[in-house]
Amino acid sequence: MVVGVPDSGMFFAKGFSKECGVSDVMALLRERDSSSRLFMDDEFLGTISGKVLSKLSLIPDPELWEDSVVVFCDDSLVRANVSRALTKAAFDLGALEVHWRLSFPWIKHPCPFGINTRTYAELIAAQFADEDTERLVAKHIGATSVRYISPEGFLRVLLGGTIVIPQDPEMIFIANGGCGYCVTGKSPMG
Repeated sequence: MVVGVPDSGMFFAKGFSKECGVSDVMALLRERDSSSRLFMDDEFLGTISGKVLSKLSLIPDPELWEDSVVVFCDDSLVRANVSRALTKAAFDLGALEVHWRLSFPWIKHPCPFGINTRTYAELIAAQFADEDTERLVAKHIGATSVRYISPEGFLRVLLGGTIVIPQDPEMIFIANGGCGYCVTGKSPMG
């Protein structure tokens, strides 16, 4: 089953399930009284792991999870706190496999333009070598697999198909009129 992580992963999950021919199941709910994003609270950075499942609830129906192959779809995987907790919870409920599919490329650089990630140590993808990032992130969160969309794939979706492919792959966001510093470490600002 394909499970969208509320709220930003829901549309991606619908499209992913349609393309794969696998059921999209509403098996994860967002607690409406916990509206703050976990990665935004500087002063509470040390308590994030304790908050993860207080903002999301898995439907605890054993028939839904037992012996299932679960594909969680989300927009990104930044610190891996949520993904690790959800992976463990799904296995605890009886899932046989837990996979993650992300609709944004791996984030390997702290954003100097306002997104609240302060250090490389906070970014799970920054901890691993490029060629093994997906496998090592999967191992870190306890998942069967993790797959990120490529920068090229992301830009094709965002811009409707046709994009500029520069000689230097790290310039792909800039060549297409945007900033991908968090992915490539390159910014139109220099």
